[in-house]
Amino acid sequence: MFTERDAIKLRMEQIVQERQALQSEYKQLLERLRELDFQTVEQENRKVASEIEASKDSQFHKRANRTNVKGVVMPAIVNILRENKKPLKPKEISQKLIEKGIQHRNIHHIMNRLRQERSDVVQVRWGLWGIE
Repeated sequence: MFTERDAIKLRMEQIVQERQALQSEYKQLLERLRELDFQTVEQENRKVASEIEASKDSQFHKRANRTNVKGVVMPAIVNILRENKKPLKPKEISQKLIEKGIQHRNIHHIMNRLRQERSDVVQVRWGLWGIE
């Protein structure tokens, strides 16, 4: 015959089995979280590595632009000044460079470097550049 005592023991066994099932599920979930954390760390490491590579590439391009200034932009400016005969404002020089399809960044800096490197490029007065 099935007594209350047997019912209690049966229910306690069921609770133990449920706890074991929950414990094994808990361990599986914890292991999965650790895997996800490891994947996240790897992804972050890859992201940092790609950012480092990108910064190296951008540094290379910056250097390339600097050599481009000396090899392309400065001779073009000298030609523009020779063609116009009259002194030009930096903005006008910049517009003429853009018309020729030559990209540049800071025309004032370029003009000051050009004046240091070439004695024939002069600043006629404030805001006007010419060639002798």
